[in-house]
Amino acid sequence: MRRATTSCLIAVAIAVVASGGDVRPRAEGYTPEYSKYLTVEGVSRKIHTLVTQFPLFVKARRFSSLQGRPILALMVANHTLARVDLLQQTQLFFSSGEHAREFLPVEVTLGFVEHVVSGALDGTCSWCHTVINSATLVVVPLLNPDGRAHIERTTNYCWRGTSRGVDINRNFQWNFGGQGASRLQTDEEYCGTAPLSEPESRVLVTLATAFAFDGFLSLHSGIKQVYVPYADSISRKTGSSPLYKNLMLAMARRMAQAAAGFTSGPAETLNTYAADGTVFDYMAGVQKIPVALAVELWGTGDGPDRHCFDLFNPAAHDLEEVVASLIPLLRVFVFDVLAVKSDLMAARLRQQHETYGLSVATAGCLLSLVALLLACSKLKVAPRCRLLQGTRR
Repeated sequence: MRRATTSCLIAVAIAVVASGGDVRPRAEGYTPEYSKYLTVEGVSRKIHTLVTQFPLFVKARRFSSLQGRPILALMVANHTLARVDLLQQTQLFFSSGEHAREFLPVEVTLGFVEHVVSGALDGTCSWCHTVINSATLVVVPLLNPDGRAHIERTTNYCWRGTSRGVDINRNFQWNFGGQGASRLQTDEEYCGTAPLSEPESRVLVTLATAFAFDGFLSLHSGIKQVYVPYADSISRKTGSSPLYKNLMLAMARRMAQAAAGFTSGPAETLNTYAADGTVFDYMAGVQKIPVALAVELWGTGDGPDRHCFDLFNPAAHDLEEVVASLIPLLRVFVFDVLAVKSDLMAARLRQQHETYGLSVATAGCLLSLVALLLACSKLKVAPRCRLLQGTRR
């Protein structure tokens, strides 16, 4: 009887761990000091400042959350270049602030943008100048403003989801609602009522559809790891992997080496749990973005001495130093994608050939002809237009 009871308790414990946890508040070791950390309104003000101070490099597009708060996407590039030149640049996509309690990734993405544009403008950063003139960065610093506003209102630093408790990083069309998510609204991994049920999730899909992204990075915190897709429960069983897995593994290793204490590898091996419906699996598996990674930027993982805020975020007095220490990691991501751009283009042309029977030379000539026609006629290209439209499924 005692053995049976023990087995039952173990089974219940495993079930609780597998389904995530609730989001009730805990006693905190420390909390954010808003003289250092940005509030929801502070994020909007910071973005407005960047757009105002660096109009040649930073533009913003506004979306809305479920409760009507702004979700701002930054378009970071040399906007003095002709549109046809911008379309031919390497295009990179960054998303942070998906989980409300993870304050640090928001600070890091905005810190990285500010470092790049200020360094490019005043000439103090040569690599920043290269980024501005070679790439277009689309950056969503705070995807979940309603969840963050909930934390500010309630001081519940364990809150992870949107205003209605949906985990955005379980709400995408990649094994949605599988074992690595929860259908319980009280669970921190609640996936929502349907794929893309949340307007916040649809913001990323809209942007992914509007651009031909070469790279995507989803930023989180809680430990120091760089993940390669896939993370879902089905892929863990079948061994399914993305097309450019080896390329991504090499990039993830270099990113991990750029900052102290990081490890890297496939999500299925780094994590002891599955995660279904994640944004980086969706970007790799559905949008077919060649390089799609996730990174957790800070922390040592959960433990008996951890609460909520200190599990995901450094103390305010360490924030500036931590943000500065993580810029090299993002720099490696950008430059690695820049370096393999030509290889990715060649791979896309080969894929075009396999799909439509075009030779690589013919496809290249067609691309050159399109670029020439655009330059000569000065056509205004709609945001949804893509080069190599047929290669992304």
